[in-house]
Amino acid sequence: MTLGDGALRGLRAFLDEDGPGPGDVLADRFEVRQRIGEGGMGVVYAGFDRERGVEIAIKIVRSGGDHDEERFAREVGALVAVSHPAVVSCVAHGLHEGARYFVMERLRGCNLAERLRLGRLSVRETLALGRRLADALAEVHRTGIVHRDIKPSNVFLQGDDDRGDVGRACLLDFGIARALAATTLTAPGAIVGTPGYMAPEQIRADGEPSPPSDVFSLGCVLFECLTGRAPFVAETTYALLARVLVEVTPLIREERPDAPLGVEALIEQMLAKEPRERPSAADVAVALTEMLAALPAAEDDPRIELAPGLFEGDVVADKYRVERRIGEGGMGIVVSARHLELGTRVAIKLLRAGGSEEGRFLREARAVSRIESEHVARVLDVGRTAEGAPFIVMEHLRGVDLSERLAEGGLVEVDVAVRYVRQACEAVGEAHALGIVHRDLKPSNLFIVARRDGTELVKVLDFGISKVTEPLDGASIDLTATADSAVMGSIAYMSPEQLESAARADARSDVWSLGVVLFELLTGARPFEGESAVAIAARIAGASPRAMREARPSVPAALDDVVAKCLAKDADARFQTVADLSRALEPFAHAAVDAEAVDAASPDARPATRAGVRRYVVGAAALVAVVGAFAFASRGAGVPTTADDRRGASEAPSATGERVEATAAPAPSSTGGRVEATAAPAPSTGPAAPSVAAPPATATSTAAPRANPTGTSAPRANPTSTASPRATGVVDATSPRRAPPLPSATTSAPRPLDLRDPALLGR
Repeated sequence: MTLGDGALRGLRAFLDEDGPGPGDVLADRFEVRQRIGEGGMGVVYAGFDRERGVEIAIKIVRSGGDHDEERFAREVGALVAVSHPAVVSCVAHGLHEGARYFVMERLRGCNLAERLRLGRLSVRETLALGRRLADALAEVHRTGIVHRDIKPSNVFLQGDDDRGDVGRACLLDFGIARALAATTLTAPGAIVGTPGYMAPEQIRADGEPSPPSDVFSLGCVLFECLTGRAPFVAETTYALLARVLVEVTPLIREERPDAPLGVEALIEQMLAKEPRERPSAADVAVALTEMLAALPAAEDDPRIELAPGLFEGDVVADKYRVERRIGEGGMGIVVSARHLELGTRVAIKLLRAGGSEEGRFLREARAVSRIESEHVARVLDVGRTAEGAPFIVMEHLRGVDLSERLAEGGLVEVDVAVRYVRQACEAVGEAHALGIVHRDLKPSNLFIVARRDGTELVKVLDFGISKVTEPLDGASIDLTATADSAVMGSIAYMSPEQLESAARADARSDVWSLGVVLFELLTGARPFEGESAVAIAARIAGASPRAMREARPSVPAALDDVVAKCLAKDADARFQTVADLSRALEPFAHAAVDAEAVDAASPDARPATRAGVRRYVVGAAALVAVVGAFAFASRGAGVPTTADDRRGASEAPSATGERVEATAAPAPSSTGGRVEATAAPAPSTGPAAPSVAAPPATATSTAAPRANPTGTSAPRANPTSTASPRATGVVDATSPRRAPPLPSATTSAPRPLDLRDPALLGR
């Protein structure tokens, strides 16, 4: 049975969805079909262009106020203004029933982040990709636009398989791009971009991003293509930002000795701390073209290199034959493998040899091995490779994590979401009984597998940053390994006390995180959101969460109260154990929930939402001061150019599972797999969530100067734009390209970040 257009529109209205959707036809030309992606700014649908007879992608902006309207206008303006094979073209844009949309060409293949999960690129592939992207950025900059968010997930590799073709790479997501001549639309002092790929000037927010900011981000991407990891890694967002500000670029040759020295020198230039010291995108394109021509002709190893020296088919510890990569993080990778004698499939976490990260590996192995719950992935073995890299062998899971479930299917039914969280409570409760606090509960660490009877089972992953409050088997060692002031966890899911210090996190911090997870499962959003880690931390510390019923009126009021109690600022006002939380959720765990009966039977669970706010604002403000201090040091004390110790802490790979089926949604997946994607950005679940603070490396040694492969940067254009009235209806962008009017706003001088600032809190 199929639903007519009217029935589909009625169903969307019932589900409280705004704007066009499946069954609608825009401008009597563009058919809206199934949803294929979703991000913070809008929803992406597959579609069909009746006039040209081709498949398309349609991006529809949410009605989020003037800011989203202006950001939407930016993205349309950028796509229409730039004509380059590596920039996806905008077919048309317009207004439909009050909702703004634009139509793009439909892309098939995978994004670069997904490709890198299969293994790093060859030198030739990296140079070819870099040349194409640098040439595209040069054109973008010539039109007076700065992208501001170059990263692997915003680079799409068109192709017919799950590896894509670097020769057909495209830049995606110009949603936060900015015209050089336009005034800022960003709150003064706000951080715009993605941690780990942002240039120092973007982190300091002491000036507007410029073309050199994009060059820095592209340098980070090329470094990752060659080495399999980002150049700056840490286990908290704050530590990561600090490292970008002060840490020198690691040597590529240490992990990629086959890379020409000229490539290393070029990328080091691109990652210079000062914008004026970086080459232009045009210079980078020229340099990479020359390096490509100079590469000797050689046949590449047909096997995929999963990590330095590790290929498909290699045998680990004389027992496990490696099959393919299924997950990755800054610290290492996760591969699927088979036991040579038993033939059973396992998941192996491999860590790079040496460094303080081994303590985290030890914590995870010992913590998980003590938890006897079906809701925790079992540890089967530990050991070291012939090269000395430690590894953990865990059960191999087939399924999907909750972040992917959210990206694929939207909102989760009340009873299903409650069952997921209650199952997580079982695992976390057993961990708490053993003195283990998880400290990083979030959708991507909750993995859904199927039991033999077809029912769903939640597995809690990644105890790598867990806090052990009791000795393990009588051993009197500190497995927390966290400084008193360190921050551990994923910012959007961290409690106020965890923001202050990881040492303060206890069982009630995990209760908070589970409350955030349940809120997100039921509403599709988090209770505290922002465009930067600083803004999110500010809201966690000083803002009250909105009621779930505002976003989803069908949620029972009593369930709203349960979640509000989880999110009490004062830990004493929350559920004191996950068992208490599970009992409070029990009435909602059934398919048919009588909201009125449940509301009447449930005790008042809503806490005083402002309790303890003041002291958490002060504590979180101290975290921002750390970032500010590093920014001051990088400007005032100078930036070192070399260092002896180029190793850094990083985000641990957490996925031990594998997707059963690929998804049509372009969400980043820790398990790889073929996707159909669009020119729209992949749905995001918040800032990258590194988890353990580590001090930035100090530089004491010296080295010989490196070659300058590009010379002096070419002058950059600084075009101006004029505003005209905002257009309505549909604009055909297949006609000669003209940049539509870009919105302007009042220019304000940068000022220090204040977590109590109403602008940061969204008031």
